[in-house]
Amino acid sequence: MKSSKWTEEEQKCFEHYLKLYHTDFRLIAELLPNRTYTQVRSHYYNQIKRKLEQSNNINGHTIMEHNDVDSLFSKLSNLLQVIENGIYGVHNIKK
Repeated sequence: MKSSKWTEEEQKCFEHYLKLYHTDFRLIAELLPNRTYTQVRSHYYNQIKRKLEQSNNINGHTIMEHNDVDSLFSKLSNLLQVIENGIYGVHNIKK
C-alpha cells in the first residue's frame, strides 16, 4: 500500500467520495486502490484538525490553544468510533 503524501488526484477523488459516502471510510478505501481504511480515516481527521487550527488563528491571534484542539479532535475521533461500532459492530443481534 502507498504511504506517501496524497496526490492532487487522490485528494480530488477523496473529496468527491466524501461528499457521496460521508464517513464510510471502508467504501472510500475500496475506491482508492492505493489507500487503506486507516489511511483514509486518518487523512479525514487530519484535515478536520488542520481546519480547526486554521479557524482558531485569526489575524495572528489564537482563539483555542493547541492542546484544546487535540482534545476536541480526540473526542470527535472517539465519537466516530462509537458510531462506527454501532453501524458495523455486533449491536444488531436479533433477540
